[in-house]
Amino acid sequence: MFHVFDESVNPNKLPEWLTFGQSDSYEPFSGNWTRIYHRGSNTIETPYGELNQFIHAFPALVDLNDVDTLRDENPYGRTWELEFSHGGGVWTSTAGHYWDDGTTRTFGAVELARFLTTFQYNRPQLEPGFIGYFDLVDEGHGDYATYHTGDPVVQFSGDQWEEDIFGGSPLEEENTHWLNIQTSYLLDYLDARDAALIIGYFEARELHPESSVLDMDEESEVPVTVFDGPAVRSLKHVPVSSPYHLGELHWLCPILPTSKEASVGRQLEQNKQLTFITGDGNEVSVADLEAQSSAVAVGWVYFEMDVLEKYIDSQDGKIEWDTTEMGTIEYQDRTIASIFRNDEHEVVLFVDDLEKLPAHELPRWKVHNRTPVGQLPDDAFKTQILAEFVDSDHPSYSTRVLDALDKLSETFENAHGTPLVDDLGPGDNVESVIMPARNDQDQLVDSMVALNKILFERMESHLEDTQEFLPEDCANDVNGTKSALYEMAAFLFDEDEAGELLDPLNAVYWLRQHGSHRGSSNWARAIEAVDLQHPVRDYRDAYVQIMTQTAESLEAIETRLAQK
Repeated sequence: MFHVFDESVNPNKLPEWLTFGQSDSYEPFSGNWTRIYHRGSNTIETPYGELNQFIHAFPALVDLNDVDTLRDENPYGRTWELEFSHGGGVWTSTAGHYWDDGTTRTFGAVELARFLTTFQYNRPQLEPGFIGYFDLVDEGHGDYATYHTGDPVVQFSGDQWEEDIFGGSPLEEENTHWLNIQTSYLLDYLDARDAALIIGYFEARELHPESSVLDMDEESEVPVTVFDGPAVRSLKHVPVSSPYHLGELHWLCPILPTSKEASVGRQLEQNKQLTFITGDGNEVSVADLEAQSSAVAVGWVYFEMDVLEKYIDSQDGKIEWDTTEMGTIEYQDRTIASIFRNDEHEVVLFVDDLEKLPAHELPRWKVHNRTPVGQLPDDAFKTQILAEFVDSDHPSYSTRVLDALDKLSETFENAHGTPLVDDLGPGDNVESVIMPARNDQDQLVDSMVALNKILFERMESHLEDTQEFLPEDCANDVNGTKSALYEMAAFLFDEDEAGELLDPLNAVYWLRQHGSHRGSSNWARAIEAVDLQHPVRDYRDAYVQIMTQTAESLEAIETRLAQK
């Protein structure tokens, strides 16, 4: 990118520094980023004098057909003409994208369109069409990311800008402000508009005071070529009371849609070439599926369950299990995949469903693709091969627990006239009561913390109702929702059987306690309560055990209560 110096320049290289000896290596790209705006100054104190650097770089759009004409223009003293300050509103084009309002200006014989608006105090504002074209989300301080993938697309030196604008004069030392755009998105935008981006770049370098050993002749408007664009440099001796040398570079930097092989569209097409191993050892890509290649065999693709973690953790994602084996992935308001799960906690997709995954998600799934260890789930075979509906006799683990609690509450209401638990509310995070995506203790604990809230905290407002239902000797022993369930079970069965029925619910409670005080002995108590071996080897198996036993206990209590 542009060279901002933060270290002293070797005295022997001062002539080269003042005459931009390295300008042939200048380009707006650095890695995956393009710098389209730069403004500010920088000062370095050295034993032989003060080095000052001033940079102003402003972007504008130009029709692709006018790029060659622009290359013939002399940029000396004219790069400021690419700055658009202030400006009007926006309008909607027939293509449906919000482009700029049509504000233009001329640079010689070439018409320029606005891409960035500068203000005296507010931060620079990108052309709204760029934001709308990629559905970008404002991340604050002038940064933007994509809504669908969360990829950072626009980076602005917002913190530095606010400090300089509101904390002091914008002309103070070391106050450079810049704006970078991820190159792939910029090039795709330019391609969509049939336009090039021209950056008017000006840089001045000063040496104060003039060094007595620096003997350099003045140079006026020396043409040079920098990154395929016209540029002019000069060197002046400024004869003021404290004379100094002044070097300048004036440059028009053209960026075309083809300037770099970094298009988002091309990257997504490359993602479709990624090959996945199927359950029978064949290889298949989304490109094969789209082409309906004869080499694509009917089959299944297996993945580590870790692939689901992103969709569970994201506020825009959701995993919903309809049965213990079958579910869907929702991401950013749409269903992106129907999935299946086997006893080895592998996620299974019908091979044709790879084509339904968004292209930007394919690399993530590729990483977790594996040769299967477990068998094909029965639900996968029934729904995808036999085209049959799946029976509801094996609902998801969380659904079975919640249904059992709701039925117990309904039966209690039939017997006593009031429900046992409150209805689910907005704060009851049912979606978090989910099997861990990774074999991870913390994920299991987080799930049990959410389940504890749904199980016990919804009973608190009905604690007195439970006591009224119980015999006096049992009611007097109630000191909380968990003990209320125990006393109800003891009343319906006996104390020994009640203890066994409450073991899995105690495990949920103790894991909630462990979540609040990690490292406590509650973890061991919880594991022993559901007869799991210590240490736990697979936390997803532990989830299945706890959820299954909890559902069985609630179902047993409800059945006996209904008989009572």
